[in-house]
Amino acid sequence: MERLFLAFIIIGAVAPTGNSSEVDQVVLQSKGNGTGQEFVFVRINTDLPYDKRTVEEETELRNNVSRLGTVNSLQAVKFFAPPLGEPLLDYMIMLQPGDCFKVTSYITDVVLNTNYVYSGSVFCDPMHWTQSTNFTSYTAHITKDNIIKTQREYEQLPTRRS
Repeated sequence: MERLFLAFIIIGAVAPTGNSSEVDQVVLQSKGNGTGQEFVFVRINTDLPYDKRTVEEETELRNNVSRLGTVNSLQAVKFFAPPLGEPLLDYMIMLQPGDCFKVTSYITDVVLNTNYVYSGSVFCDPMHWTQSTNFTSYTAHITKDNIIKTQREYEQLPTRRS
C-alpha cells in the first residue's frame, strides 16, 4: 500500500494509516472543472523518496490536475535534503490555461489533508499580457500551518519624451 500513497493524494484520498480494515479516508476532490484564463505554475513538496515514484502515480496526478486546467507539463523533481538522507520527490506542474483560485483551493486541501505532502506553491499570471499592459500576478505558499498569499500589480508607466 506504500506505493499507492501518492496515487491516493492524486485521486483524492489519503490511505488508511493503521489496520487495513479501518476506513478513515479523507476525500480530496477538485473544487470543480474549468480552464480559467491564467498561466498557473504549481509545486508540490512531499517527503516521499524520489527513487520510488511510479509512472502510474504521475499519470494519476496529471489526470487529477487536468480537471483544473490544461496541463502543459508535469515534472518529477529530485529534491536533495541532506539531513533526511535520500532525495525526496517534488512535482512541478504548469497549467495553461488554468483557474488560479480553484488550483490554490485544491492544493490547500491536498497539503492540509495529506500526510506525505508538507507544502505547496501556486504562481499565477494572466495568459495574455505584454510589457505595455497592466496586469496582476498572484502567489500562494501553503504549509500545514499557514497560507501566505501575495498579489502584485504591474502597471506600465508613461514613457518620457526627450
